[in-house]
Amino acid sequence: MSRIQEEVEVEPDIDFRVVVTGGQKQTPPEIQNEIYRIGREALVNAFSHSGAKRVELELEYTENDLRMCIRDNGCGIDPQMLHAGREGHWGLAGMRERATRLGGLLKISSSAAAGTEVQLSVPGAFAFQVSALNRSA
Repeated sequence: MSRIQEEVEVEPDIDFRVVVTGGQKQTPPEIQNEIYRIGREALVNAFSHSGAKRVELELEYTENDLRMCIRDNGCGIDPQMLHAGREGHWGLAGMRERATRLGGLLKISSSAAAGTEVQLSVPGAFAFQVSALNRSA
């Protein structure tokens, strides 16, 4: 996720933090790429649409899974858009599809008062195995 700051323009008045906890484990490149794309989409949405002043990306390595959480303190996502997405845009649907492909769980919670939180949890059986995507094919 360290590449994200090079790819996404972060306005100087936004407090953007990246927090990594737990013992980092080797993740296969194809799994890393899917997780990266989900995180990138969530961050682009936060920076482009939320009006947030604080955005945080947290990666947590546990014994059982890999978790990623992107939080912002912005205006939230319209409930209808959260459910159905935006016409002609595949961001939220693509994130959900990628999470399913990983055997993971994607949860998006949002409100105008609290901002948005995107949580991804990928079981260790997928996240930390060399041929995880090949096995599920």
